Amino acid sequence: ALTMRAIVAYSTALKNTADVWRHSLRMDERAADDKPLPELVIQELTAEQIEELRQREFNPYEEAAPAGAVIEMAES
Repeated sequence: ALTMRAIVAYSTALKNTADVWRHSLRMDERAADDKPLPELVIQELTAEQIEELRQREFNPYEEAAPAGAVIEMAES
C-alpha cells in the first residue's frame, strides 16, 4: 500500500511539474500558432555592397536626400 501511495504521489508531482513548465513556456499558445517561422538568409557580401555600407556609415544622409538636395542641420 505504501509503494502504491508513493507511485501516485510521484506521478502527481511529475504531472504538476510538466504543467508548470508548459504554462511558463506558453507551449499551448505556440501549438495554436500556425504561422510559419521566418527564414533567416545568410549570404556573403560583395565588395560593392561593403563599399556601399561604408559610404552610408560615413554619410548617413546621402541616401535619404535626392541628388543635389541640401540638408539643413539645426542645432538643439
